[in-house]
Amino acid sequence: MRWITLLLVVLMAAPAGASDEDDSKWTDGGSVLRPRDGVTNETPRTGYSATPPCTCGSGVCLGGTIWTDSDTDILYLCDEGRSKWLSVSTIALWGEENAACAAGDDLDTSSHCTVDWGDSLGPDKFAQNGLYIPRDATIVSYGYSSDWDHCTSGSFDLELWGSGTPAQDGLYTLEGGATLATDAAGQTSNSASLNVDIDGPQYLMWGIDNSTPGCGQAIDDFNIILYLKWRTS
Repeated sequence: MRWITLLLVVLMAAPAGASDEDDSKWTDGGSVLRPRDGVTNETPRTGYSATPPCTCGSGVCLGGTIWTDSDTDILYLCDEGRSKWLSVSTIALWGEENAACAAGDDLDTSSHCTVDWGDSLGPDKFAQNGLYIPRDATIVSYGYSSDWDHCTSGSFDLELWGSGTPAQDGLYTLEGGATLATDAAGQTSNSASLNVDIDGPQYLMWGIDNSTPGCGQAIDDFNIILYLKWRTS
């Protein structure tokens, strides 16, 4: 009986979950907690605030630090390679076009140079229709493929255009720096390491610029998929 009593006293004296809740094993960077060097097997913790706790890649906000935006409940991760807070989740935006983007045409002159979404839903000439994004984002990768077309001469660019406004019928222009690829010429093109920022909220469209310098022939039956993450400063 004495051994049982002694065991109960010991258990009551030890705080529950001490190995997981010992704050001495964590460094405090405002609202971000990270394991100290050499500490393993600790439960990850995340800050919860309306603004990032510090600049990604500086101080305690090293690569891999996580933080939750209390306004949107979006979980962000410090992407130290891109030096910005990007959402843990990745969003895929896909579109296709079965008509021909003729030599010399681009997104501003032909609806056949832009992708469609769903059942042939896509922008008309001069882009009166687009795909809405509600907040700032960063494109981290893309993929392009066509059925068999490739440039016998010249090349084309893959571009992203924006309305610059959440108003649906604004005229679209090339997003600053938002060229997905330049001098593409084959049936496929892709990158897993893009770092293209786009601002929201606004409407987007993307497709082929076959005019600078342009292929020697039309390109049809192509698709372009974008992978993006929400971004916060």
